[in-house]
Amino acid sequence: MKDKVSIIGLGWFGRELAHSLQSDYEMVGSKRSLTEHDFPFKVYKLDFRDSSTFNSLQTLLDADYLVLNIPPNSRYERSPEEYREMMDVIIKHLTESRLKRMIFISSTGVFG
Repeated sequence: MKDKVSIIGLGWFGRELAHSLQSDYEMVGSKRSLTEHDFPFKVYKLDFRDSSTFNSLQTLLDADYLVLNIPPNSRYERSPEEYREMMDVIIKHLTESRLKRMIFISSTGVFG
């Protein structure tokens, strides 16, 4: 049985990471909106501005590994307070999870 990896934040980085891991791990992930996506695994809607989507958080945390890929500020210009509140919600649920390890990615852009 494969270990399960959950990626919260399937944006440009999360998408590529998921595609590179999918052959070795059972994958699950989240996006803020569920318009079009080309993922061969379950993707849940998780929008921290919409508490009705919080139910998917517990499902996403039912994994061996979590990649938390939500930048502190994005093109949606969330405030530092909103970001802290998002992290508080996640931390609250982490205490009830079975995670072995969490990886936090805090990048708003890569420049070359």
